[in-house]
Amino acid sequence: MIALLGTLFGSRPSPQCLDRLDADDDGAVTLSDAVYIGRSLYGRGPAIPPPFPVPGADPTPDALACPGS
Repeated sequence: MIALLGTLFGSRPSPQCLDRLDADDDGAVTLSDAVYIGRSLYGRGPAIPPPFPVPGADPTPDALACPGS
């Protein structure tokens, strides 16, 4: 979540694979992803969709493709 917030607010460079930051899997990396992660981690929202909790390819198609995938 720290990497996501750093990317959104400009204190960290954007990673090559923005799809990894799209926690709510809506096809965009926004502040709602950080809220989704927080709610999921503290039991107040739905689970983060696959491939979480193990690294892997996103099973849903969207515009946030990763290099090499």
